[in-house]
Amino acid sequence: MKRRIFILLLSLIVAMMGLVACSNSGYTSYDAYNNPLVDTDVGGSDTLMISEDDSAITMENENVRIVFHAVNGSIKEYVNKETKQYLVKDAEPSEPFTVAYQERTVESGTFRFNIAQNTTEQKEIEFIWTIGEQTEIIAHARLAKEDDTVCFDVEIKGNISDDYIVSVEYPVFSGIKAMCEGRTDQFVSPIASGFLFDNPAENFNREDLKFKGVTKSLGMYPQGFFYPMQFMAYITENIGGFYIGTNDGGCTVKSFTFCGDGEGSLRAGIHHFVDDIAQTDTSFDYEVQVSNLTKGYWQEAGDLYFSFAKDQEWTEKGRLENREDIDKTLFEDTVLVNFGINGNGVGTTQDSVSAYVAEKRDYLYTLMKEKISGKFLNIYQPAWMIGSTFSDKQNGDWETIFPGNVDEQFKEKVLNYGDRFILFEYNTLFNANYRLFSPINEFWKEKAIQKVSGDLSLFTWTTEVDIREWWYICPSCQEWTEFCNQKEAEILTVYGSNGLYHDVGTGALAPLQCYDTTHPHGTNVNVIDEYIALEREAKELACKYGQYSDGQEMIYEQLIPYVDFYQARANGGLISFMEGGRFHEGIREGITEKIPLFDYVYHAYGALRTDGFMLPIETVGDGYYHAMAFTVLNGGLPEYNFEFFNLATIADNAYLPYLEFIDELGKARTEYGKEFLVYGDMRKAPTVSKETVTYDFLNQNVSDGASVLEGTATYERVISSAFEYDGKIGIFLINIAEDDMTSKFILEAGRFYGVENGEVKIYNAENDTYSKLAEIENGEAKCSVKLPSREVVMLVIDCSK
Repeated sequence: MKRRIFILLLSLIVAMMGLVACSNSGYTSYDAYNNPLVDTDVGGSDTLMISEDDSAITMENENVRIVFHAVNGSIKEYVNKETKQYLVKDAEPSEPFTVAYQERTVESGTFRFNIAQNTTEQKEIEFIWTIGEQTEIIAHARLAKEDDTVCFDVEIKGNISDDYIVSVEYPVFSGIKAMCEGRTDQFVSPIASGFLFDNPAENFNREDLKFKGVTKSLGMYPQGFFYPMQFMAYITENIGGFYIGTNDGGCTVKSFTFCGDGEGSLRAGIHHFVDDIAQTDTSFDYEVQVSNLTKGYWQEAGDLYFSFAKDQEWTEKGRLENREDIDKTLFEDTVLVNFGINGNGVGTTQDSVSAYVAEKRDYLYTLMKEKISGKFLNIYQPAWMIGSTFSDKQNGDWETIFPGNVDEQFKEKVLNYGDRFILFEYNTLFNANYRLFSPINEFWKEKAIQKVSGDLSLFTWTTEVDIREWWYICPSCQEWTEFCNQKEAEILTVYGSNGLYHDVGTGALAPLQCYDTTHPHGTNVNVIDEYIALEREAKELACKYGQYSDGQEMIYEQLIPYVDFYQARANGGLISFMEGGRFHEGIREGITEKIPLFDYVYHAYGALRTDGFMLPIETVGDGYYHAMAFTVLNGGLPEYNFEFFNLATIADNAYLPYLEFIDELGKARTEYGKEFLVYGDMRKAPTVSKETVTYDFLNQNVSDGASVLEGTATYERVISSAFEYDGKIGIFLINIAEDDMTSKFILEAGRFYGVENGEVKIYNAENDTYSKLAEIENGEAKCSVKLPSREVVMLVIDCSK
């Protein structure tokens, strides 16, 4: 109780400070740009120049300056001259790069540099480090006239094949500090599809917190649990900062690191992994770009990344609204996903759902359909796959999958409602010892992915009484592709599944490299292209049989053309686990925030996020409203997760207000807000309140070996989002508290949306009309909006005028 009172008082003080600092006749500007560094003298030249002396090499123009130590080429200084912020300032000489060998550590060597280009349009420095007798690391740094970006590249020469370098890290920024005293610095990361970390220079170095930032193992790209996009940013809220990304249109494995480095310092770098370990020379054919950010909110980094991503192979299919290879019902008419719902038949296998549970399931489904208009997507839990009458010596796992056990009556019920069902399966895993007695199938073991250590890559979800093990199978093996295609064709035809769903799939945790050179990929250890081909073939199969939908657990950007929806859990915050569980400490303390970063970049192109990890029972707490509203208002579908909890208990305790709330959100998505929430480009959402609410929660929907999720969680009272479509901005607001409220805020329409003059209109759902809410003058609008409890409010701005 004392902790809750303290949190509420602190929130009230913060809110009052904001009102005092930014008030304008009772209206508050929470997003106002206010840079106290504006008069800071950072020195230097406004013209493009390069210089060197005994201690340093300097390259700069009017927007940026970078200084390297002459002794070893490490970075001494990097300053954003537009916002007067330093990424690095007066740093001591440090590691200019790092390399990881297969078996040994780096040896010291020599260093030299050259001015490779010195024209009036561009400056370039070449750095050469010699390791041992013959290996060289060669890097370049470039700056063009009037640009705000320093570009880096790196290559390896003389990589000895029997003791090879597997990765090189460059550039490295050591000695990063807090950028503006008294203001909130933020690390913007696409990890697990998007998180925001406050004051990392302090919090990533705290002894009392386990999470110390994104390490090499956590920053792996491309991978859905880790980095699905190839950038990161360090900003000061409402001032600006730095974007760090790579412009790789291919699939090179990388790791983006940003970690505590002791005593209020941070260290950042990008590791580049060698694809072909037989090559003595590796040139990574893309740049690392470090760019200025001048607005001070995370969406600016997303916009900068989108300017690269929109022209890549994975967005060539175009916007969702123009694609004919997607299930429009899924995107336009679906309002709820039931993940892991038990679709088993009664009495046909030892693991089947009982007649009692089947009755409860049918009752619950009928109740949900009575309270929620719109379509449902049902993903059947994996128990449907358990059967043992079909056996094939080569495809030894087939006997544990087919024949499937589907309740045909429940399936018919789902289809009669116009809803969809999809059968859950795996396309990366082979079950090595299912039911604890089947021997490991040597045929598939030989095709398992091998780590750089020589160990086989294994997926386990174990407790003391469950020793099931699953091998990750190398996707370059044609036998595996044929096996997966055969399974999926039967799922789509014999069982009539309305699509495919792959758990622990290519977008989740599947290893990105295989070091077994006897496999078809040979010495090219990067198997991402083979994974993508596996998913492409699944998508083609679904389209061939008229079902279209292909889903994954998690996602990364290269899968966008082939994955229509992805299952996630991080929006549930403290009430969920899996990919978001590692951040619970920071979420609980209010220094870590889930942001829709992947969705912000790719919402108009795919795939559709399903999230929530909720159940419609009151014990999960009213944080339910936040998880579901945050998901829908950011363009996704809310999800009930029935994987691990008793279905009969859910049916007996179904909480009607939770069901009715899904209906409220569904109408916004499928009716009046459809053009924005389904097909719009995400834009910076206005902050309309700093009030918070705190709720108790208890979520027992966890797997074996995981702790019960229980405690209190604090949320922003008002969730907001914004989308642009067809020359209009749609802004969505929802007050998740149980009491109504009125918010008076200044909308920065000019700064956010380029609208200097016009009108803000509010939608009235009762009579399907719009009325004027506020006038936009000189880029600002004073908005006073009544926000009823747990109801969606939509504002619209016409950008075309």
